[in-house]
Amino acid sequence: MWSYPPGLVYDVGMNNGDDSAYYLAKGLRVVGIDANPHCCASCEIRFAREITLGLMTVVNVGIGADQGRQDFFVNTSKDRISTFLPEKFADKEWAPKDWEQVTVSVERLSAVIAKYGAPHFIKLDIEHLDNVALLDLQAAAIRPPFLSAEAHSVDVHSSLCGMGYEKFKVVSGFEVADRFSDVAVLHADGTRLPYGFEYESSGPFGDDLPGPWLDADTALAELRQRNFDWVDLHAAL
Repeated sequence: MWSYPPGLVYDVGMNNGDDSAYYLAKGLRVVGIDANPHCCASCEIRFAREITLGLMTVVNVGIGADQGRQDFFVNTSKDRISTFLPEKFADKEWAPKDWEQVTVSVERLSAVIAKYGAPHFIKLDIEHLDNVALLDLQAAAIRPPFLSAEAHSVDVHSSLCGMGYEKFKVVSGFEVADRFSDVAVLHADGTRLPYGFEYESSGPFGDDLPGPWLDADTALAELRQRNFDWVDLHAAL
């Protein structure tokens, strides 16, 4: 049986750490996970103080269905789309085709969580492998109070429903920087603090997200309306 003390966030697909910075500003602890060794090295410098204080842990692994080693493709022009599946970007005119191949360690997300502790929130943004992580969480009966995943397909919605989530919000990546440029977010001590989100960050989560929670059917209709294009599906218990 998992218990979920508030305070621990898994930033899965940490990239440059902009999302981790928000979670830390809220007074939460963070485990930042990324397969890209360059991003992890940069975040170890960016969050050196928080790492020393035990508030931040950087884990340089890829997330997959099985433990092992696998070729990972770093996009040297746009590192946010670095991926195990570069073929997913072959027909995207906006996606640079400058890939650096590196071999990285891969772990199941459930194994990382078993090592570092039960989550209050999980952010998934791992370029077309979000549903692989969700299926692993479901098999391990890990269901945090809040979870978000990039929804490239209906499978992400189906998996979240299968995990027992019934409340949803849909957030377009195109809108984050403008929509959440100056918002009041809830700190762990109960106070509110002003915060502005960077372009290409994932934005707020949980009760920091404005608007009503949607039921599963309404959320699916909105995802379809947005054609599953750069959109995160947030779920809550």
